[in-house]
Amino acid sequence: MPKKTDKDILKKKLISAMEESLCVIKQACEMCQCSRQTFYDFMKDDEEFKKAIEQSKNASHDFVRSKLMENITKGKETSIIFYLKTQMGWIEKSKMDITSDDKSLSIPPISWIDTEVLKQ
Repeated sequence: MPKKTDKDILKKKLISAMEESLCVIKQACEMCQCSRQTFYDFMKDDEEFKKAIEQSKNASHDFVRSKLMENITKGKETSIIFYLKTQMGWIEKSKMDITSDDKSLSIPPISWIDTEVLKQ
């Protein structure tokens, strides 16, 4: 079995830190005292690392979805509206009808009048 290098140890720490931080890269890198560039280099160069990070992201998404569903179950209106907008395509619209018999109104451009003219 090959000996673990410092990079291997850092990768393992980063995977754990990503899980702990709900996949916030900045926070995970700070926890491991490495740069974001190092993280992105690992993502680019190591397919196993990349797969582990993707699994962590999926787990964090599932966790957040479960919390959203808990809020919906509790009747929290903001969560319900968020779900409707993002998952069901619900859109809030304010529609103002400014037509006359379904014909568009023609509004002429405003002419600016010199204040001196108004004084006369």
